[in-house]
Amino acid sequence: MKCSNIALYTVVTTTFLVSNLSASANSEYAYDMSDIGALQSEYQKQLKKPKAAPAKRMVKKPPSRPVTKSSQSNQSFNEQVRLLNAQQQSRKQQQLATRKKQLQQQTKKRQMQQLQQKKTNFQQRPVQASQNRLAPRAPAATQAPAPTSNELFDAASRGDVRTIGQLINRGVNVNSGNAERETALHMAAAKGHYSAVIYLINHGANINARTVNNWLPIHHATRFRHAQIANYLKQRGSSPYAKTSDGLSAIDMAKATNDRRILGAFGVR
Repeated sequence: MKCSNIALYTVVTTTFLVSNLSASANSEYAYDMSDIGALQSEYQKQLKKPKAAPAKRMVKKPPSRPVTKSSQSNQSFNEQVRLLNAQQQSRKQQQLATRKKQLQQQTKKRQMQQLQQKKTNFQQRPVQASQNRLAPRAPAATQAPAPTSNELFDAASRGDVRTIGQLINRGVNVNSGNAERETALHMAAAKGHYSAVIYLINHGANINARTVNNWLPIHHATRFRHAQIANYLKQRGSSPYAKTSDGLSAIDMAKATNDRRILGAFGVR
């Protein structure tokens, strides 16, 4: 407030001086210089007065929040939760340690049982071996009966070359005959088993073996019109001109059936 008065005073004084200087010297309204000096002295006094210090601004501090029962209860609850978690963790660790110890004991026990079993088996092995040596041997199996010619005849009728070979290797006579003195070669030629005929001849079968009616294997092949077998028997030395007890040759039989293939194989036109 004092500063504003001083400023106002300064403005008034300055205005007064300017107006006084501009006025005519002979004017009746001119002011006395003594009044101007008084005004200046008063202005100087006002300037020398000490200025008042500005008032300090008071900063309000927020009031401190008092500790209530609710905050205390929250802290105690959190502490209890932390203690419970710690107890549960400790309990889990103890359970894991106990389970691990139990598993180790079970594994050790199982290993001891396996070792004991191996030891027992090893101790019993010599006893069992000696018992096996002392045990009486079982009687040998009875040998299979020797094959007969009938089996060879059946195999030749089927053309079973494998069975024919097994029977011959077991000792069956390849030239044995039945009641009509027919051999396995007669039967294979009559049935048209070309492979069986070749196998029998290569293993000693007689191509000129005769039945009770003087039939040769070539007669059987011609009678049942097996041209390939008849030609093979002729090439191996069987004569197509040989006659049966009825006076018929293989050529006569081929002519009676007009089998041109067999006649061509025999060289007859």
